[in-house]
Amino acid sequence: MGSIPEPNVERGIAGYHPEEGLVLEYFMDDDYGAAEGFEEMFRLLMDWYFPRIAWAKLILKSMKMVFFTTTLELLGHELGRMGLRPSMDKVAKILDYPVPIDESELDKFLFMMTFLKRFMPGRVEHARIMKEEVKIEVVVKNSGNGKKKLTKRKVG
Repeated sequence: MGSIPEPNVERGIAGYHPEEGLVLEYFMDDDYGAAEGFEEMFRLLMDWYFPRIAWAKLILKSMKMVFFTTTLELLGHELGRMGLRPSMDKVAKILDYPVPIDESELDKFLFMMTFLKRFMPGRVEHARIMKEEVKIEVVVKNSGNGKKKLTKRKVG
């Protein structure tokens, strides 16, 4: 097979686009490449990406690799032809979350929703309304005959 020639070190991995439609970006230890077609992506990988990986003596884990797909899942989001969207599994967790009954549970719920802020206009106003409503306290009192009486009162 022979030795692998040293890649052109003037160009780093990020932002590679020698031709229109070819892009390679990275985040931390993840690399993302995009091309308009199979041939372009194949050329990007074979002529540019894999030689640099081999030269740097990096190891690619097959269980973490995805090639030739139309969507990418990254950091709780899905990137595809329609643009960036929250991933469906994250949205399902929010939809299935139990209704918060006190302020600490509401805070946990609102913290989960921070990654949706870009996709949910008016989120802050909704959070304010929820914060006001959760300040209602449910009081359980025994009524002497063994039954419990529930009453609501505003806290604060």
